[in-house]
Amino acid sequence: MAFSILDQYKNVKVEFIPLSMLKPGYVAPSVMVDEEVLAADGGKGNGVAVKQEVIDALVKKGAVKYEQD
Repeated sequence: MAFSILDQYKNVKVEFIPLSMLKPGYVAPSVMVDEEVLAADGGKGNGVAVKQEVIDALVKKGAVKYEQD
């Protein structure tokens, strides 16, 4: 899903962070936009994010869709 979103939106940064580098209290896998957790293993969405939810959160943070030719 991350690469699909990268193909559609400018100024979006994707990071894959190992569990050992996450702040205490976070679980892996998780999908986060800044500090907002959109999905987390054993919690919200059970680690599975909805693509439109991720896009909505990114747009709220300033992501801009590429113009189509």
